[in-house]
Amino acid sequence: MFFIAGLGITASPSWAAQKNERAWLAVQQLLHSQMSSGQFDFEYDFLLSGTRPKTRIGKGKLEVITREAGTAYGVSAYFQHDHDADVRRALIAILGNLEKLSVPITKAPGQEMLEASGLLRLPFGRYKIHGTLHSLGLLYHPNGDGRLVSYDKSYDTAWGGATALALLTELQFYQASHDRRFEALRRAWLKGLLVLYDRGAGFRSLPDTIDENALSNGEIWLALASYARLFPDDRDVAAVIAKVDRYMLDTYGATFNHDIYSWAMKAAAERTRATHGAAFVQFIAAQTRLRLAEKRPAWEADGNSCAEVEGLAAALGVLTTSKFADQTLVRRLRQVIAAEMVRNNALQIQPGQDRIDLGHGASLASPAIREHAGAFLAGAQHPYLRIDFTEHCICALLELEQ
Repeated sequence: MFFIAGLGITASPSWAAQKNERAWLAVQQLLHSQMSSGQFDFEYDFLLSGTRPKTRIGKGKLEVITREAGTAYGVSAYFQHDHDADVRRALIAILGNLEKLSVPITKAPGQEMLEASGLLRLPFGRYKIHGTLHSLGLLYHPNGDGRLVSYDKSYDTAWGGATALALLTELQFYQASHDRRFEALRRAWLKGLLVLYDRGAGFRSLPDTIDENALSNGEIWLALASYARLFPDDRDVAAVIAKVDRYMLDTYGATFNHDIYSWAMKAAAERTRATHGAAFVQFIAAQTRLRLAEKRPAWEADGNSCAEVEGLAAALGVLTTSKFADQTLVRRLRQVIAAEMVRNNALQIQPGQDRIDLGHGASLASPAIREHAGAFLAGAQHPYLRIDFTEHCICALLELEQ
């Protein structure tokens, strides 16, 4: 039940003064929403008084499992800052569930030769190429010691980005706790991602496709970069990440791609820390200039931008700690982040809040609002919650703290 009224909510204080408290409150909300399976209660639309009807249809399944794994990643990022016992238990539960949802995979016989031939990268006849390779079983083999996270334990929903986020969750959990219970799973997810790797290019987004996806590529790049930093003695991964670095810089360096920006900034920041390579700093600066010069659509003006702030904050971290000389860009970046986070923080539901300001003198009231204290809304005029909005805001706040 809800009603529209001419009443708003009090403006939020500055982002700088509240970021730690806000991250804690957001994590508590996610833990409160965690189900017995380990997964999180995915969304809540206050206008519908529940979930949206078509969330888990078609490609929505890929988005659901990726955002579930992404939420685990955000919670594990918080765990690195606060070794809270409840957070630890929540991570153990979600990692266990992601393990149950993982399907076995290995490269098909002849797949490496196929990748070396360059056939997967031909710009023409791709539909026929895929059909032929699918019918011959040359894209993957459904067994082996690799694993990919899937929405429904099918290969149709085994999205590479979801596995990358699951791997990142385990890496951060291990780094914070030194708990090795998921060590075998870590290796399995890593091997699963390498099944999708097309040597000389990027990563196929699904086992049964020959196409890459910028978003999935960015998530996998960050996962490999994080793994390589934590385990520098793994020579096989070191050799792969060096090739992946070159491909990502060359492929995504010239133009701005909104889908990969934040993940690429975080991955390049990881690689900067590991290698001190100037090419990564140059990539971060060039991409950030393009982002700040981009004219954003009007409908994004009041939306939750925490996902993008993650990338902006990662870029700022590199550009302020390197010998980067363009202080005009750094100042502009700080200004944009500050403005974005003022708006984003106003989207967080506060304890005791029972109304959502919709603008133009109107507000929405519902008893369910109190039950979601800590969560971040989709936008100032969008009374809708989804776990990834909150997860991205947690990560943005933590990036800014660093």
